[in-house]
Amino acid sequence: MKVKATNANSSRRGSINFGNAKGYLCQDKSVFNSSLGSIKADVIVGVSYEEHDIKSSRFVIMPVGFAEKLCRFHCDYQSSLIKLDGQTRNLGFPMYLRFEKARSNHPEHDEKIISSLREFENKWEILSEPTSKLHDETAWDFPD
Repeated sequence: MKVKATNANSSRRGSINFGNAKGYLCQDKSVFNSSLGSIKADVIVGVSYEEHDIKSSRFVIMPVGFAEKLCRFHCDYQSSLIKLDGQTRNLGFPMYLRFEKARSNHPEHDEKIISSLREFENKWEILSEPTSKLHDETAWDFPD
């Protein structure tokens, strides 16, 4: 299991940071399980924690195969966007995935991310799935 946590009281309220896009976009590495070590994550747990109100913290429990697909989808989309000044984006951006709506010029993309995260919010039963299924990207419905 790999845990990714984001302070819900920060400027990134309503989102969870799943790491950095650079390895995937520039080095063709997997988002998760890309290191050579023998320990591999089967499940990714995203936490948006409230320091002063733990009951308000939010948890997203995703099979690593689905989390990989979701983060690659987000990276591919974000890296295709041109900044307001006309420059291309730095590919080392953090992967903040929102599970709450925000003002955005990208409602279709945002809705896919939001619905995906909400699908796995508090889905602790994912932990009982077979390891082979947790790693299978095709075993989980992904919004088209």
